[in-house]
Amino acid sequence: MKKTVNHDDPSVLNEEFLEEYSREDSLRRYSKETAGNGIGYLLEHDYGEIYFGVIENQIPEVRLQKGIRLWEFGCGAGMNLIHLVSALERRGILVQYAVGSDFSEALIDVAKQEAKKYLTADQNQKVRFCVASHENLLEEAATAVLDTCEVGM
Repeated sequence: MKKTVNHDDPSVLNEEFLEEYSREDSLRRYSKETAGNGIGYLLEHDYGEIYFGVIENQIPEVRLQKGIRLWEFGCGAGMNLIHLVSALERRGILVQYAVGSDFSEALIDVAKQEAKKYLTADQNQKVRFCVASHENLLEEAATAVLDTCEVGM
């Protein structure tokens, strides 16, 4: 029997989303090693073209020299942000820091593990992943990034 979603009660909806994105199959679906080749292709080519087009055409040179700052809302297991940090370094674009936030603690845990596995030690020093709900994103993420998120963890 299919479960009905109660759209009138945001807390119930949030719990249902959290349950969905904490299941083992979801964790595998959103992590690099098990997501499949299709997402790898998209990150490298389609998304890469968009990201580098924006960076090359919209980011002032002075900011590029200081290093860019990234924040991905709803980063899941960090696949996109981890790929982007690595791709930027390969292109010689300095990353000052990168933050990924998601409401699922389980996905953030996977993102931290993925960062350790796929990023260099130097890159890991610039990357943070933290739990933050979208309803209170700025205050939760600011607290997490400044107080409790471990760099590269």
